[in-house]
Amino acid sequence: MLASSFSSAPFFSQVTSFPSLLSNSDRICAQLYLGITVDPISGLALTIDALSAEDTKTLQDWIEPIAKSVGATVLVTDDADGFKTVADSVGVQHQVCKAHVLRNTEALIERYQPLVARDADGSLQAIGVSRSRRRQPT
Repeated sequence: MLASSFSSAPFFSQVTSFPSLLSNSDRICAQLYLGITVDPISGLALTIDALSAEDTKTLQDWIEPIAKSVGATVLVTDDADGFKTVADSVGVQHQVCKAHVLRNTEALIERYQPLVARDADGSLQAIGVSRSRRRQPT
């Protein structure tokens, strides 16, 4: 899922990829990409657009006219590939959504905490961190 929003004029947008309802012998034949723009203050959906893909050019072609029409100065995203390039091309600042940063950080901590606790690569021992000082996974 790709997500973005603009500020100056309130604006939130998101690109979500869904498997197509068309299938061939239980195999998915295509993806459906939906671009959704929402006013972040009221929560009102502004647009729902079918996109051909989620590449940088498609995102820019979708985002640029909307950003210009609302006078956006900041593009807030889930940090998905392409959005930083789009923000630069459109001439707006880029910011990563705090909720996505938190969720991604928590996932990384959950993934790496057991490795750190057992000093999987020996780096903690090498810098003098004893076992008793390492946090154990909960």
